[in-house]
Amino acid sequence: MSRARTVCALTAVVGLQLLLQACTSPVEGTRLLDPTVFNIASTVEVMIGWDPATHASNEVKAMPLMYEGLTRYDPATDTVQPLLAESFSAAPDGMQWTFRLREGVTFHTGRRLTAQAAKEALDRTIALGLGSAYIWSSVERIAAPDPLTLVFHLRYPAPIDLIAAAAYQGEIYDVRAALADELGDWFSEGRDAGTGPYTVDAWHRGQEVELRLKAHDGYWRGWEPHHYRNVV
Repeated sequence: MSRARTVCALTAVVGLQLLLQACTSPVEGTRLLDPTVFNIASTVEVMIGWDPATHASNEVKAMPLMYEGLTRYDPATDTVQPLLAESFSAAPDGMQWTFRLREGVTFHTGRRLTAQAAKEALDRTIALGLGSAYIWSSVERIAAPDPLTLVFHLRYPAPIDLIAAAAYQGEIYDVRAALADELGDWFSEGRDAGTGPYTVDAWHRGQEVELRLKAHDGYWRGWEPHHYRNVV
């Protein structure tokens, strides 16, 4: 996928993430029922799909709040910034990328994020080959030589740092949240297994209030009093 197409897919998501990190103090004259809740209005159902390996529709409004990738794209500076990976680098010939993961990150399931866990997630996404999984077509194999190092070996040079920030099929998730042959069904019941700031509180398909997310208290970035604690 071209850099331009990837950038377009990321810009709206990053804007929402930045907004949720902003101060929640009510604007004078604005009436808010609860200043700790961020409300998102949609004219269509949001959670069409729940599996981070296959989702490809309206759920992009909510999935980046539950899931994170190795990197994130910053539209203000047109640069790729670290996220779950604290650093990354490419070989001179562009045929190998190495990512160093952060320590102390856990999935909402309680499992620790390791290079092996990230590899398992990406291997599953690539193997299923659905949604936008084609963005990983340059990847020949992924290695996890130690608990915090992830290495991409490529078929041809590609901007893996940018690809890893994709809003569709770029997410890192816990593949052991359920048995391998049951994981898709486990997700479809309204569950998540990400590392993001929010996790599922309640989901009611087709109802006026469709989805409620709550703060994940174990979030690796931590929480401040001015952060939104819930998203509806």
